[in-house]
Amino acid sequence: MYQLTRTLLGSLAGACAALAALAAFTLSEPAVVIDMDVDLPRAVTSGFYPVERTKDETFVWTMPLATMTLRGLDRDVEWSCRARLRGARPKDVPPAQVAIGVDGVTVQTHTAGDVYEDVAATLPIRPGSSSASLTISATPPYVPPSDPRQLGVMLDEVRCEPVAGRVAPPSSVMLAAGVSGAAFGALFSLTLGSGLSIAAAILLVSAGLASLLTTGVASYSRAYLDWIVPVSMFCAGAGAVLTIASWRRRPVHPAGRFVLAFSSAVLCLKVLALLHPSKEVVDAIFQAHRLDSVLNGNYFFTQLMPGGVRFPYAIGLYVTAAPWAGLIPDHVALLRIVVLVAETLAAALLYVAVVRAWGDRLAGAAAVVLYHAAPLSYVVIGNANLTFAFGQSIATIAVTLAVIAGFDRRALLATLGLFVVASLAFLSHVGVFPLVGLTLFGTGLLYAFFGGVELRSSARAVLIASVLAAIFAVAAYYAHFPEVWRTLSSVSSAPQPAGAAVDSAGRSAPAALGVVERATRAARIGVDAYGPWLLLLVPLGGMALRRRRRDRLTLALAGWTISFVVFLAFRVLAPVDAQFQRYADEFIHRVYGMTLPAAAIVTASGAAWAWRQNIAWRIVGGAVTLAAVAAGTYHWASWFR
Repeated sequence: MYQLTRTLLGSLAGACAALAALAAFTLSEPAVVIDMDVDLPRAVTSGFYPVERTKDETFVWTMPLATMTLRGLDRDVEWSCRARLRGARPKDVPPAQVAIGVDGVTVQTHTAGDVYEDVAATLPIRPGSSSASLTISATPPYVPPSDPRQLGVMLDEVRCEPVAGRVAPPSSVMLAAGVSGAAFGALFSLTLGSGLSIAAAILLVSAGLASLLTTGVASYSRAYLDWIVPVSMFCAGAGAVLTIASWRRRPVHPAGRFVLAFSSAVLCLKVLALLHPSKEVVDAIFQAHRLDSVLNGNYFFTQLMPGGVRFPYAIGLYVTAAPWAGLIPDHVALLRIVVLVAETLAAALLYVAVVRAWGDRLAGAAAVVLYHAAPLSYVVIGNANLTFAFGQSIATIAVTLAVIAGFDRRALLATLGLFVVASLAFLSHVGVFPLVGLTLFGTGLLYAFFGGVELRSSARAVLIASVLAAIFAVAAYYAHFPEVWRTLSSVSSAPQPAGAAVDSAGRSAPAALGVVERATRAARIGVDAYGPWLLLLVPLGGMALRRRRRDRLTLALAGWTISFVVFLAFRVLAPVDAQFQRYADEFIHRVYGMTLPAAAIVTASGAAWAWRQNIAWRIVGGAVTLAAVAAGTYHWASWFR
């Protein structure tokens, strides 16, 4: 009864906090800004062509008639709307005569010139109404010589601000925020111990939800609002179910309950940020088309690179997502969700690995937090490189299984589980294959040579599982591309002096970078991948790891390090043709990505070590850790703001 009362009170507090945060964000940022950076939801806009980008700007061309409908807009106050537009027509073509309409009535006219201008219109007070329609018509339409589209005007931004008075959020948004806040309030009351920690967690999640709901057209996109409650209920419910299920065996340590609560909240906020109307789709539609092809029975794809080079395009992500395709028909959203679930599971297993090997719950919990704080995953997933992000997460799960699995007891079952996960990692991305393959094989060898009798069975199981998984991946997939592997010889090149290379047109082609330039480039990529704050914790982690013995996790960290050094050195020392330099940089990103779990564990060990020292060390370590978390939050917000 006590726990039930506590959960109900937490749910009520979560709902109230979410509604209060929504009201506060709406009060501080009442404007509705429709920035033409991404394609807008069809439920909100019509008559707009896809977003176009130049070096200096993003914009959309309107059709002769374009409409924006804001359902739920508070019409108890007067609004002032400004459309930033220009005609951009040749001099021998009549300029566009623009008419701005509000609720079907023309309220402003304007002749669009060659430079951007703000055209204002007023949305009058209309008590009892909860919708506003803004139209932009342009006559005569313009059809360019090489473009069959009928064009109206170039539109850069539409901004609507209340003239006076306070604005109320739409009722559908308040319902979504309240239910989501209640779900997480209940979860936090189940998982967190003190009232202060529960209140802090509720406030942070409420602020995150409010930021999502008050950015762009999120509050007026029915398709997006339909995701809020299901995603929140799923994430909070999964954490609650795992917590309650654990009570039947033994009480979960507070650090473990924190990891459950944190992982659930981060998963929810990441999914909602990635599905946000302001988030660019990038290559996610391409990924969805690949999933559709797999569902139709086509399993073999290649990726084209310059010079006719091709790589096999592995399908582990698509096969994993396929069983859920009927449940979530939006396959762009489905793939994003699958990738984020895999990432969250991989991060949570770092806690299990650290606790099993070292018994250090503080370092384990910090590893989960710092894994999510690294900028690299936000860049990779934000750019919709979903296959690699998924492969990286599955690879992390494979290595952590090598650490936490009981190969002494139920050895056959544990080896089979590692074989399955490693196979999925190998089949998820061609770049993941060598990276995680060397990590697993190196870990197995380190277990054998330095783990003593205690790790002999583990060494045997890891080596057998990783070798069999590699053989299976090659036989099942990669062997189907014999013609592809013959094209790889053109990737590398011998060093050439500057200006020595000449292209087919007789022009000087860029020469391959020197070793020093490649090393500098790799170091810069590392700083961008991990962030400066995580790197500041690495020396502290090294101090903490000096006292560790040759246990499973320490040897696995050495396995990650071997893979990192080998592939980074290869990529820095081996010359590459200038046209492939971008792909070489991408590979270096992947090397850092595959080593991110080790970096998270090392830096978390440093943060935990500093926390256990004197007050000065505690302040320094805590400040750097908070700065890393703040940087991760910034990168999360960059998905939709």
